[in-house]
Amino acid sequence: MRNSLILAVLLAGALFAQNFEINTYMPLNIKEAVAKGFRTTDGKPGPNYVQNEVDYRIEAELLPLEGKVKGKITIKYKNNFPVALEKLVLRLYQDSFRKGNVRDFQVDPRDIHDGTVISDLVVNGVSVDAKGDKVNRGGTLMTIRLDQPLATGAIATLSMNWEAKLPEISRVRMGKYSDSTFFVAYWYPQMSVYDDLQGWDESSYTMNHEFYNNFADFDVKITAPEGYLVWATGELQNPTEVYSESILKGYEKARASDEIVKIITAATKNELKTQKGKNTFHYVAKYVPDFAFASAVDYLWDASSMVVDGKTGRKAFISAVYDENSNDFYDVADISRKAIKYFSEDLPGWPYPYPVMTVFNGQGGMEFPMMVNDGSTETYASAVGLTSHEIAHTYFPFFMGTNEVKYAHMDEGWAVMLPFKFQKELGKYNPIHRQLKGWEERAGREYEVPPVVPSNQLRGQTYRMTAYNRPATAYLMLQDLMGEDKFREAMRYYISLWNGKHPMPYDFFNSMSSFYGEDLSWFFKAWFFNWDYPDLRLKFESGTEYTVENLGRLPIPVKIFLAEGTDKKLVYYQPASIWKDGKTSIKITLRTPDKMTWYQLGDENTPDVNRMDNVIK
Repeated sequence: MRNSLILAVLLAGALFAQNFEINTYMPLNIKEAVAKGFRTTDGKPGPNYVQNEVDYRIEAELLPLEGKVKGKITIKYKNNFPVALEKLVLRLYQDSFRKGNVRDFQVDPRDIHDGTVISDLVVNGVSVDAKGDKVNRGGTLMTIRLDQPLATGAIATLSMNWEAKLPEISRVRMGKYSDSTFFVAYWYPQMSVYDDLQGWDESSYTMNHEFYNNFADFDVKITAPEGYLVWATGELQNPTEVYSESILKGYEKARASDEIVKIITAATKNELKTQKGKNTFHYVAKYVPDFAFASAVDYLWDASSMVVDGKTGRKAFISAVYDENSNDFYDVADISRKAIKYFSEDLPGWPYPYPVMTVFNGQGGMEFPMMVNDGSTETYASAVGLTSHEIAHTYFPFFMGTNEVKYAHMDEGWAVMLPFKFQKELGKYNPIHRQLKGWEERAGREYEVPPVVPSNQLRGQTYRMTAYNRPATAYLMLQDLMGEDKFREAMRYYISLWNGKHPMPYDFFNSMSSFYGEDLSWFFKAWFFNWDYPDLRLKFESGTEYTVENLGRLPIPVKIFLAEGTDKKLVYYQPASIWKDGKTSIKITLRTPDKMTWYQLGDENTPDVNRMDNVIK
């Protein structure tokens, strides 16, 4: 996106800024961050906003028969905060399978182990006993007490050897699917985030909530046995050293082609695809929050290149890698292209920010920077839905750096809402109706809590409603309130402010109000802070007089249709702002319907927990 466009968006947002009402509900730690100049009350990063820098150099080996990854990692960590750090906190995510650790899910006993093996730990040039008193391991964290605090502007250098066992049965978001198929994630010792809101993130990964990572540069070399291909976050640096002649030819053709190239087909999948002996795949990724990779021996591979930024001509290399028997995956390369085009040009209307996207046919549905791990689906519509949802995560959380641990609604809610239009057009189904139906069955019940409750305090359906359904619907209602064009512009404004940083909910709320030119606190308070739920009722008074009652107090648009048979005509509409002053009912005038027609309040794209009181005949 050209600088002039970004400047125009920033100037538009600057036209209106104030201390919005929603800021009166700020927790103390957020108020402190504002007072110190890290954040602001108008949605912009503060003048003192900083975040720390991380650089990873990894040399790893995949051991298929053992189901392990081992290697050496060197980490450079720069402290940019105006406070010296007395310790370093790292995450060892595979310790979620460690004996005795707390987990949100039951896992097969055969996947339980003694934890990530750490050896040869060196901190700032000094050997440190990984089992000594300077190192503490608890949950999935490893904390290292420093001999000298890490001053502002200083860089700490750590190196260590490590070995991690991959799950083979309880494959939560990743694991070993067979001796020849792997999706490897949460696999390397990773720096935790130190930020302005909480200091060190010392939450332990218990498998339910997701992640919060530093933006980092990765230089990763992955060694695999002969015949094992490796796809990963970032760009491959040495294709001529690892690919066989036939694979290299197909790869280079796909890199230059706007049409999908079948690099590996059912007819060629058993041919040797790598150089003989072990091969080391060298990947580099710049300024991304995580790194994952996949490996397979006999998978098919479809790929192509496409322009993702029409102004600069920048391209992305898009792949689908899949089992021959996964019938839906034969369409995934095409679906991925179309999804990336939609996200780049329509909503959010920001060019796909990375050079690669690989959708790997593993299990479930899980997102990583430039990588997706998806299971097989039964229908084309399901493939469209799953693929577009996971690719949407490119923007939220990865490009935007949101904290999924505490604010799941800031990534899952968006990944649900952003592709609604795309899914309807390509998948030929109504994803909004499907999403609302699931929420309406639970909205307003005692286990639904406001989305601002930290996500890592929630489990089960409570987590799902606050992370996915309610916020996705809130964003949809916000789009209805603003109008599609204004909403898209507001999204681009928010993205321009916070991409590559770590926004929290108030940053989003306030940036949207600033851009819109109106305090939207009434909307955000009801949808994200209150226990309100969607429940409108249409009530006949007399003659042509009717009342619409907002029983659940949630601000949703009022749509009244004159219906006859299967035909409906919109005869009355008010946006959600009709409720912003706190009223709980409105009086309206409608003509008396004849015997063959009736009035219907709402439609399948508007939430309502009780639709039985929405029709008057």
